[in-house]
Amino acid sequence: MSDKIVYLMRGLPSCGKSFKARQLAASGGLICETDEYFHTQVGDDPSKYNYRHELQQIACDWNFERFCRAVDEGITPIIVDRGNSRSLESRRYVRYAVAHGYRVEMVEPDSPWWQEIRVLLKYKRMTKPALYEWAEKLSEMSRETHRVPASTIRDWMDKWKWDLTVEEILNFEPEPEEEAQSDVDAEPEPPQPVQIPPPLLEPAEEPLQESPILKPGERSPFL
Repeated sequence: MSDKIVYLMRGLPSCGKSFKARQLAASGGLICETDEYFHTQVGDDPSKYNYRHELQQIACDWNFERFCRAVDEGITPIIVDRGNSRSLESRRYVRYAVAHGYRVEMVEPDSPWWQEIRVLLKYKRMTKPALYEWAEKLSEMSRETHRVPASTIRDWMDKWKWDLTVEEILNFEPEPEEEAQSDVDAEPEPPQPVQIPPPLLEPAEEPLQESPILKPGERSPFL
């Protein structure tokens, strides 16, 4: 197994991805973050986030080129601190890393609020009201940095795939008619339940009526 590694950060805004990325890079690694383009390549003050929508694709390409140079130089670890999902954009990072002998692992933040949110995302069919409350809170927390609207966070929550694997990203192929995906994971809505006569009905592994809806700050019973 290779001793060179790429970490893909996953998580919603203001949940501690960048903090975790800095921890992983503390031993001499490199963080590749698309948002850094709007700090260092746009405007005159690197401390300010000078986002411009028309430069988004340029920023993505700039970050990927920086990532490729780090891989070519054999830097390890390399932390890709951006949205990582089943998308062509994420796939090119994974494929380039694997082709050059790197291991790729998925990493999530350690913050207590992310540990709660990630459980809510796993059971989002039952916990959407609590998730949407968290969307408002995360949006407010992001006002000092990236100013992500709550509506955008809610959309990411709706499309989140909690059990995504590196292999799924590596082998991702868009459908012919599929529109360009954002860096979140689309998960189809479950079909409406079919009415089955009682003798044929098997007990659900996790009965929906027994699953509480959490409020922000309440500890999940699944933790």
